[in-house]
Amino acid sequence: MDKIVWILGEYDNDSTKNLIKSISEKYPEKKINVISIKPSFKRDFKRLTNKIKNSNVYETFKRVIKILKNRVKSNKEKNHFFNCKFFFVKNYNFSNCKELVENFSIKYVLSCTDSIIPTSLIQSIPMGIWNAHPGENPTYRGLGSSERMLIDGYFPCVCLHLIDEGIDTGPVYKIFYPDYNGVKTFLDVSNKIKETQIESLLSVIDFIQHPSDVSFIDSFLITSNTSHGLNKRDKKQLKKIDLKNLKVLNSY
Repeated sequence: MDKIVWILGEYDNDSTKNLIKSISEKYPEKKINVISIKPSFKRDFKRLTNKIKNSNVYETFKRVIKILKNRVKSNKEKNHFFNCKFFFVKNYNFSNCKELVENFSIKYVLSCTDSIIPTSLIQSIPMGIWNAHPGENPTYRGLGSSERMLIDGYFPCVCLHLIDEGIDTGPVYKIFYPDYNGVKTFLDVSNKIKETQIESLLSVIDFIQHPSDVSFIDSFLITSNTSHGLNKRDKKQLKKIDLKNLKVLNSY
């Protein structure tokens, strides 16, 4: 079994931190290495504008403030919290990651980044880069997918899939349906999605040891666009929301 679990993420990203913590708890024998883009306020501003365009303004600014607070902490405090090793690169272009891939013979990677991953890096990882997308692929792709599903009246699912050259177009291994019982607010829904994303990525560590048993959902004939609306198969699988009883759209 592989002793090292590789993550593609950001050192100040909550999703990355939560995944690291979960792996440490479930697989204490594993070493965790994270390939992270170097901190940059220019990059932060670009990410901020993209988030505002595709998501909730209030929640986005709360996240930005939290990130800025984390930035002022010392490296010692960060390393102690994460309890893993970080490899900082300028970006995810293959030239920046090539040495890591070759030196460590990286077999698979768990993705916790919303950055575009270049084709050269994708093709260099033999067992793939895995992503837990909060939305129904291929109908709901890209940033803001879970919000669009809520607006259309559906609880978001999480699609565990391999990353390819497109935006959330890679082959889907499994669709995870969060347990939304008892949720009352958008924040409750968001937390359920995040928990399920971690659950799905943790499952990769188990099944990747037996690649011959891995099969993917055939979605070739499913409508592949972001025009909202689901086909008949998906309407049966996804739970319809009663918007009168669930206050999930107050902040939009």
